[in-house]
Amino acid sequence: MWKWDVFISHSSEDKAQVVIPLVNALEGRGVRVWLDDNQILLGDSIVGRIEEGLSKSQFGVVVVSPSFLKRKWTLKELRSFQWSDNILPVWHHVSADDVRAHAPLLADLKAINTTAGIDVVADVILRKLYVIESHSTDVPNRLRFEFAELLRGASKSAVQEFLFENRMILLKAFGLNAVAFLRFDITMGSSVRIDVAYSSYQPSAMRYGDWRLVWLLEPDRPLFQGEIPQIALATALSDIEATREWIKNNPDKAKQILPDIAPSFRGYVVGGSRPAAGSVETRSLSHLNERLADITVRTYQWLLDGLIKERVERAPG
Repeated sequence: MWKWDVFISHSSEDKAQVVIPLVNALEGRGVRVWLDDNQILLGDSIVGRIEEGLSKSQFGVVVVSPSFLKRKWTLKELRSFQWSDNILPVWHHVSADDVRAHAPLLADLKAINTTAGIDVVADVILRKLYVIESHSTDVPNRLRFEFAELLRGASKSAVQEFLFENRMILLKAFGLNAVAFLRFDITMGSSVRIDVAYSSYQPSAMRYGDWRLVWLLEPDRPLFQGEIPQIALATALSDIEATREWIKNNPDKAKQILPDIAPSFRGYVVGGSRPAAGSVETRSLSHLNERLADITVRTYQWLLDGLIKERVERAPG
């Protein structure tokens, strides 16, 4: 998982007019930003901290301006990004000919221009980062097969990584028709870890709504021993309530982590495999979900079911 969502590559001459307003707009939308002023402290190795930022950021937002194209070190920093699809170019007072003459790699990439406005630039970056768009209900057979095979013996971390790389699985499981804002591996408070968080961004209101937080458990361990929830399930349910309480007591801090989050979020716990129909474990899972308020407990087969185009109603879980 990435430590930062975006690394801002820029020339210092553009900091006041473009970079700082863009960083503020991105952070206000929940984006984790690496910016030299915020990450390089007194006594730090500048090269070392920049290399760390580059390696641990999902994307590089490159503010391409006349001063950027004139600096050797900015172009060197640009070459540090490993693949062109990691780069999100933002053009500022430059033309296609200017970019092509100094940085041919950037000239071939779709860019957003600051003439559109900083808020528009931030929304375009946000969409690239988190928003899943699906105009088709078709799911490749390969994805179904690979996920089913993974669930046979993979660890929770391997499943989380697979979901990160194949976000369509979550979109289908939650029944989202068009868009979703997804974030992985979040820490709330001092110790509670949340594996997945998703919300819908409402551009007209400029806010997020309908937050759902997901706790993943090990796929090879059952949720119940007879009628008794296993320790991992009980712990996850406790963590959900602890998260609600922390958000209630620390609303400003919580919204810095997940914008517009409220204690009324919907919690999900996903773990284990579906028990046999009619078994004690199946009845226990059904009864637990009936008792819980704003929490749903599912098995990993629920995620797999979401990939089936014509979904069939099955036993609980």
